[in-house]
Amino acid sequence: EVASFTTFKEDQAELLKEASLTIGEDDAIAMTDVKQDINIEIFRAFPVSIQANGETVSVNVIADTTVRETLDKAFVEYDSDDRISANLDAAVTANMDITVVRCETKVIEETESIPFESETKKTDSLYKGVTKVEQEGEKGEKTLVYSVSYEDGVEVGRTLTETLVTKEAKNKVTLVGTKKRAITSTSSYGRKMSLVRRGTGTGDISERWRGKLL
Repeated sequence: EVASFTTFKEDQAELLKEASLTIGEDDAIAMTDVKQDINIEIFRAFPVSIQANGETVSVNVIADTTVRETLDKAFVEYDSDDRISANLDAAVTANMDITVVRCETKVIEETESIPFESETKKTDSLYKGVTKVEQEGEKGEKTLVYSVSYEDGVEVGRTLTETLVTKEAKNKVTLVGTKKRAITSTSSYGRKMSLVRRGTGTGDISERWRGKLL
């Protein structure tokens, strides 16, 4: 809007009062004196919304203000890891929304157990069909190192960067017998003989062999 009027005032405040112009706290004004004509240009401020750190703030700026200048005016800090919804060197527009997402990466370590395996060994120190645990199994342990990405404090991704075995697992070992048992059997027999003598005198003697199988 352009308006012109005649005045003898030279003071800026008096000129504005005479022209019935109200200047807002965030408005900007430029005065130029060209051949006894005073040009007054007023830049009206407009609101810009900024979302950061879980909060929303509004700041008034004028045209040609950059996103970087707007964030500085609102005292919103950021670094190279953060993601900003608009180019820092772009000019803001009325009712623009700027979002600042806090991005960071952390190194996280997690511990996991390593399961043990079972194995068998044959041995002739045990009979066939007999087993014996020679060594009990024992779980191992490993450390997983992750690179974890966060946005506004929420995990959005992770990458496994290293695995460190801090304790080896110990296998369970079972002995399995292979020794054969001895076979015993009775396949022979003997004969026991006894002699019986009967008689009434020296001249009458009868003999009979009696045998018995053993």
